[in-house]
Amino acid sequence: MKRGLILGAVVSHLALFSQGISTDSLDKEEAFMVKRITEFWKDQDYTLVQRQIHLFLDKYPNSSLKDYLKGVLGDIYLKDREFDQAINTYLSIDDPKIQEKVLVNTLQAMYEQSRYADIYKVGGKYLQRSEIFEERKDEYLFLMAEGYFRSTLEMGDLEAQDLLQDAKNIYEKLLKTSYNDPSQFALAEIYKKTNEPQKSAELFKMLAGKFKDKKEELLFHAALAESIYNPHAAIETFAEVVEMRGSKLYTSAFNRVVLLFQLENYEAVVGSMDVVLANVDQQSLPLVLYMYSRSLYGSKMYAKALEVLDRLESKEGLDESQRKNLYLIELGSTQQLKEIDRYEVALQQFEITFPKDREVPKAIFIHALLLKEHSKTAEAQQQLEKIIKQFADFENPDSLMLEYGLITYDNEKYELSRSSLKNYIDSFPASDQIHLAWRYYLSATLQLFDLIQKDSDLVEDFSKIQFFSDLSWILSDAKGLTDKEIQETRYLQAKVGFDLGYTQETMQRLLTYIQDYSKHGSVSDAHLLLSLCYDRLRTNYEGFIDHAEKAVESAQRLENLSSMHIQIFNALLRYKEDIDQLSSLSQNQIKRLQEINEKAANHLYQAFSRNDLEIRKENLLWLSNIFYDQSPIQTNVYGPIETVETALPTNLAKAKQILQKILVLDQEPFPVLVQKNPNLEWDMMRLIRIVSKEGNLAQKRTYLELLTEAYRNHAYVWNLRQESLIELAKCYEIAGNKKQALDCYFEATSVSNVNRTMASEYARIHKIRLELDQLDQFSPEQLEEKINYLKGLQIQKEVSSEPLHLEASLVYVDARAKLSDMDQRDEKYLFFLSRLKDDFDNSKDPQTISYSTDLSSNPKIKKLYDTYMQLVSCEMLFLKSKIEEREEHTQEANLNRLEGLKALGLLKKEKYLTHYLSLKIDELSRAFE
Repeated sequence: MKRGLILGAVVSHLALFSQGISTDSLDKEEAFMVKRITEFWKDQDYTLVQRQIHLFLDKYPNSSLKDYLKGVLGDIYLKDREFDQAINTYLSIDDPKIQEKVLVNTLQAMYEQSRYADIYKVGGKYLQRSEIFEERKDEYLFLMAEGYFRSTLEMGDLEAQDLLQDAKNIYEKLLKTSYNDPSQFALAEIYKKTNEPQKSAELFKMLAGKFKDKKEELLFHAALAESIYNPHAAIETFAEVVEMRGSKLYTSAFNRVVLLFQLENYEAVVGSMDVVLANVDQQSLPLVLYMYSRSLYGSKMYAKALEVLDRLESKEGLDESQRKNLYLIELGSTQQLKEIDRYEVALQQFEITFPKDREVPKAIFIHALLLKEHSKTAEAQQQLEKIIKQFADFENPDSLMLEYGLITYDNEKYELSRSSLKNYIDSFPASDQIHLAWRYYLSATLQLFDLIQKDSDLVEDFSKIQFFSDLSWILSDAKGLTDKEIQETRYLQAKVGFDLGYTQETMQRLLTYIQDYSKHGSVSDAHLLLSLCYDRLRTNYEGFIDHAEKAVESAQRLENLSSMHIQIFNALLRYKEDIDQLSSLSQNQIKRLQEINEKAANHLYQAFSRNDLEIRKENLLWLSNIFYDQSPIQTNVYGPIETVETALPTNLAKAKQILQKILVLDQEPFPVLVQKNPNLEWDMMRLIRIVSKEGNLAQKRTYLELLTEAYRNHAYVWNLRQESLIELAKCYEIAGNKKQALDCYFEATSVSNVNRTMASEYARIHKIRLELDQLDQFSPEQLEEKINYLKGLQIQKEVSSEPLHLEASLVYVDARAKLSDMDQRDEKYLFFLSRLKDDFDNSKDPQTISYSTDLSSNPKIKKLYDTYMQLVSCEMLFLKSKIEEREEHTQEANLNRLEGLKALGLLKKEKYLTHYLSLKIDELSRAFE
C-alpha cells in the first residue's frame, strides 16, 4: 500500500513537470539551468536532477520557480524513500498552490515515518475541499483517516474519542473505494473503542470470511467484541477459534470458560476446562482453579471440588471476593460430604480471614447443625450462642431461634429452650416449623415445672404462675399438639390453677374436662380436684360430696393460701419476739432464729406475690430489709454509675419489687409518704441502690428526683440528702445534662454542715469541675479561691480520703490549663499533668512520704491510685501526640498516639473505675478517635 502511494506521487509530479515551465521572467543563465533540469528529468536521470536543483536553489534562492523545484526535489526524496528529507523539503514550500499539489505526497512521507499526528495537523485544513486532489482524493482521505486512527493507539480511551470519531467518519466514506479492505480493518478496531461492539464483531466476522489466512485472529477479535453485548454468541465464536487449534487456542478457551462461568453455566465450565488446564501458566492458574472448583461445586461434584482446592497452592491474583468464595466452596462441599473435621478447620480459617463477613454466622450455624448430627449438642449450643452474641443481624433469625430452642432442650437447658422457643413462636407464627416449636415449648415448660416442684430455687426465672400462664397460652394458641398432649395439658392446667388459688376458673375447667374425658383414666383425679374446689369455696357442700365420692382418692381441705401464709408469718413473728426477749442466746437458738426469719420472710413474700391480700406496710418494709440484707450493697460517694443493665440476684429483685410497691406504686405519692414517715428516706435509698446495681439508670434518676424533691419540700434534718444530690448529679452528667448536674452539686455543697466530709468535699470538687466550662463568669478573686481550694486538697493528701485528693489534683490541672491562653493550652495542660505526677512522687516532701507509706499498706487504695496515674499517663500521651502533630512531627505523633491507645485499652479493662475515671476515659476515647 505504501509503495503504491509513492509511485503515484512521482508520476503525478512528472506529468506536472512535462507540461512545461515558463522562463520568460528569468535571466538567461537561470533559464538555461531550468532548461537543463528539465532535460535531465525527461531523461529520467533523477540523481542529476536532484543535484541540479540543489545548485539552482543555492544560486537563485529567491527564484520564482524555487517552490516548484522544491516540490520536484521532495518527490525525488520520496521516490528514494528518504522520507524525513522529503517531509522537510515539502514543508519548506511557501506557495499555497504548490503546497496543495504536493500535500498528498507530504502526508504519504509522514505516514511512512509514522508521524500520524502530523498527518491530520498538516492535512486537516483540506478536508472540506478534498475534491481538489481529484484522482488522489481517496488516497488523501485514507491518509487522513490513518493519521487520526493511528494517533489514538498511544492514548487513553477517553482522550482518543474525538480522533476516533474523525477517523471513523472518513473510513466509512472509503468503504466502496479501493481502500475498502484497510478501512474495514480499521473500522473493526474503532467500533470496539467507540462502544459499538456489535458493529465491530460483524466487521471482524465479515473480514474473517474474506481473509482466510487471518481467520483465527479475526474471529478471536470478533468474539472479544461479542462478549460485551452477547456473551452466548461470544462463547460460540470462541469455540470456533478453539476448534481451529491455532495460536489463539488457549486464550480463546480461557475466555470461553470465563464467559461460561459468568453465566453460571457450571457444567459447561467443567466440560470446557481440559484445554485451559493443559495450557494455563502459573500466573493464571489460581484463577482457573478457582473457577473450576466453583463450577464443580455448582455442579454438585463436591469431592472433586475439594480435590481442586487442594491443588491451589497460591491465591495470588485472586481478589477478596474470590478468596472468600474459596472458603465458602470448601465449607459447602465439606458440609455436603459430612466431613466435620475439615469443615471446622476451614471455618476457623474463614473466621480469621473474614471476621466481619455476613457469611461467617451462616457458616457457624451450619457447623452447629453438623455438630448436632454428630450428637455433639453441647458444642452445637456454643456455636449458636456465638451467633447470638456476636451477630445480632443474622439473616435467618427464625432458624437460629428454633435451633437454639431445640438444642438447649437436648442439653437440658430448659429455661433457655423455653425462652428461645417463645421468641420464635411470637415472632414467626406462620412458620412451617411452628408445630415443632409448640411441642418443644410444651416439653420445656413441663421440664421446668418438674424442677421447681423439686426445688423452687433450681430455676431462678420460672414459677408456678409462669407455668400456669404457659399452659394457658399453649391451650389457647398452640398448633399441632396430639389429642393426648392436649388432654394432659388441660388437666395439669387445672391442677396448677387450683394450687394458685384460681378456684372458680379451675372449677369451670374441671367440669368441662370431666365432660370431655369421662372415660379417661385421669377423670378420678379431676373429680378429686373439683371436690377440693367446692371445699375451698364452702358454698356447695353437695357438690363437694358428689365429686369427692367420685374420686378414687380422699380429698384434702385447703384454706386460702394467702391467709395461711399470713397466719404462719404472724405466728413466726410472735415466736421470734419470744426469742428476741431473751438476754442471751445459745447457738441452737441463734440458728433457730435465723430459720424463723427465713421462713417468715418466705411466707410473707408468697402472700405478697399472690397480690390478693392487703399486707401492712411495716411488714413489707421488714421483708424488703430481709432480702436487702442478704446482699447488702456497699456504696461510696465517688462510685461509678452503672449503665449496663444486669439481672439482679433473686433476693434483691424481690426487695426491689416490694419497695416499688410501697414507695412508688402506692396511691399516695412518695413526698407525702416521707412527710408522714421521714425514715422512709432510708428505704428509698435502698431502692435507689438496688436499681443502681441493676444498671437501670432511668429508674435511678426518677427515684432520686422523687427523694430530692421531698427533701426540698419538707424541712427536716435529713440524713441522706447530700448523698442523694451527688448521685443525682452523676446521673444527670451521664445523660449529658451538665447544667442540672452542676445545680445538684451546688445544692449538695449548700446543705453541708460545718464538718467536712467525703461527700461535701466531693461535691465541691466536682462543682468546680463543671464550672470550668464557664470560667468567664467568675471574678479573679473567685477563680483564685477555687484554685486555692483544689491546690490545698492536693497538698493535704491523705490515703484515707482518696480519691478526693487525686480528683482535686486533676481538676486543678484542668482549671489551670483552661485559664491559660488558647494557643498554649495543650502545653500548659501537659506541664501541669507532669507537675501532678512529680508532686505525688516527691520523695523529699514529708507529706508525700507519709502518703506513700500509707499507700503501700493499703492495697485497695494503692490499686485505685495506680489507675488514676494510668489516666494521667494516657492524657499526657494524647497531649504529646496532639502537640507533635501540630508541629508536623508525624512519626512522633503516631508513636505517642499508639502508645496512648494501648494504655487507654488497659485502663478500660480495670474492674473498678470511679465515676470521675469513667468520665475521663470516655473523654479520652473520644479525643483519641
